[in-house]
Amino acid sequence: MSVPGRGTSRAKAATSLECAHHNPGGTGQLRRLPPAETCMALASTAGAGIPATASGHAPQGTPDTASAAAQPAASPAATPASPVATAAPPAEKPPVSVVATPPAKPPRDLRLDFFRGLALWFIFIDHIPSSSIAQLTFRNFGFSDATEIFVFISGYTAALVYGSSLQKRGFLFMEMQVLKRCWQLYAAHILLFIFFIAEISWVAVRYGNASFLEELNVQAFMDSPLESVLDALILRYRPVNLDVLPMYMALLFALPLMLVIARMSRPLLLAVSLFIWWGVQHYHWAWPVYESGDVWFFNPMGWQLMFVIGILCCSVRNQTSRWLQWRPWLAWICVIYLVLAAIIAIGWRVPAIDEVTKPLVGDWLYPIDKNNLGPARVLHFLAVAYLVAHYTRVDAAFLRWPLIQPIIRCGQHSLHIFCLGIALSFVAHFLLMEFGRSPVIQWLVILGGVAAMSGLAYLLHWYKTRTGSGAKPPAAKTATTTRH
Repeated sequence: MSVPGRGTSRAKAATSLECAHHNPGGTGQLRRLPPAETCMALASTAGAGIPATASGHAPQGTPDTASAAAQPAASPAATPASPVATAAPPAEKPPVSVVATPPAKPPRDLRLDFFRGLALWFIFIDHIPSSSIAQLTFRNFGFSDATEIFVFISGYTAALVYGSSLQKRGFLFMEMQVLKRCWQLYAAHILLFIFFIAEISWVAVRYGNASFLEELNVQAFMDSPLESVLDALILRYRPVNLDVLPMYMALLFALPLMLVIARMSRPLLLAVSLFIWWGVQHYHWAWPVYESGDVWFFNPMGWQLMFVIGILCCSVRNQTSRWLQWRPWLAWICVIYLVLAAIIAIGWRVPAIDEVTKPLVGDWLYPIDKNNLGPARVLHFLAVAYLVAHYTRVDAAFLRWPLIQPIIRCGQHSLHIFCLGIALSFVAHFLLMEFGRSPVIQWLVILGGVAAMSGLAYLLHWYKTRTGSGAKPPAAKTATTTRH
């Protein structure tokens, strides 16, 4: 005879064991769940039970959760009173790595480096008065020379570098950068002054040739060294060939104001620059320097126009400016002007040509003022720049020629190469005066100087690529995000 209620108790016991699972402690003992929680327990074990294999599937012998859920539910009486193996959760997707890369810098315009390096070579050669090879440089075939190239590119690159700082980091940061660069130029000028005075004085004493002292304006230092040093420190006294850096310092010192005006209105900046330049041409505005009535050889108030033209060309380099559009008729005017300028310039060394051209142009052309940047020089450079900018593309093939690379390297390190070129120009002048000026000696001396300048440029490039500014940037940081 059956005991009343025993069958019901067995059914409840089977139901309570239906969704039993392993103890979280891993002992294999069973934990009984209340009947009402049996279905919830099975669902919860799917996410916390057996780990998946590397392939994303459950280990062998483990029932698949999805297939188990798809089967019809068994009756409580038929469910075995044994633990139910938990299924592995679906494999997590691997984390997705997002690499934060800095924005790529625009490619360097090698045309600027090439023409600035070429100007530095011309400056070195032009400063050797005893060399007939200097008659082959740019200045002998027109009204402008390497100085216009150097100042224009300096204004262009200054606007490129410091204009970006003004836009991204503000006026104060840009101003501090400019002052730092001015200090570097000042230090370079003083060191060059000391070395220049030393080499000229040593040669004059060692070889008994005092003519170099008068020729290069060093005699004033020999007569009153203390006063000359003080005047040199405030940029009042400069020997011959040491006029470019002080002029460039003055222009760079005014750069922040120029950039601010250019951001407000480019025509306004050009109008102010033209007004100052016009005052220099007509009223001889200038800064006094060493002696009463004397002025800087390169008057910054006149040469600022070339610097401003470089700034303005840089500011519209990525825009379609109607002032810079190519016009064939204007190109022909430039060509005609350059041809006439070349004929007149050649006439300065060929008397027969000069006798024909001077009566025709003498009344309105001369004097061609270099100190104050006369109109003929400005127009000549603009004509050259207009044609060169059109026919020399950024990706020009000749910029990759091996023979061109020394010029480009020199242009990339202009301050160091300029100072070395000035120092070497006197060495070359002395060698030609002392050992003769035959064509072979002249070419050897000039090629030796160019080789020294190129060697220093390559050394600086090598050093720069292995230190701070030129070293390979560190690997970009990786930001890892996990998608579930």
